Amino acid sequence: MIISSLNKHYKSFIYSNEFSSILKKAITLYYLRNKPKRFGKLSRNMPDITEITLSLQLKQLERDGLISQTVKGDKPPMQVSYALADKGQSLSPILMALSDWAKEINYSG
Repeated sequence: MIISSLNKHYKSFIYSNEFSSILKKAITLYYLRNKPKRFGKLSRNMPDITEITLSLQLKQLERDGLISQTVKGDKPPMQVSYALADKGQSLSPILMALSDWAKEINYSG
């Protein structure tokens, strides 16, 4: 009985962590919805996330095919920008609905 209860809570914890991770990535996608942005601009728009975490999120989103990375220049300093890929663009209605919901409940982060 105790193990069953622990498994239930553990699964709930895992799902809530996964949901939290998805929401954090959705925020990154939301900031890319209108036009490509460079890393520094994204970082300034998202002060509650460390640069390391943002970098890892961007790599994961690119691997998932949700964003694309464009590198301009062949010598440092190169200009790297990120934009929504077609797959990421398909999430725009969901991202806007989340934004509207956050405004409706006066969520400020």
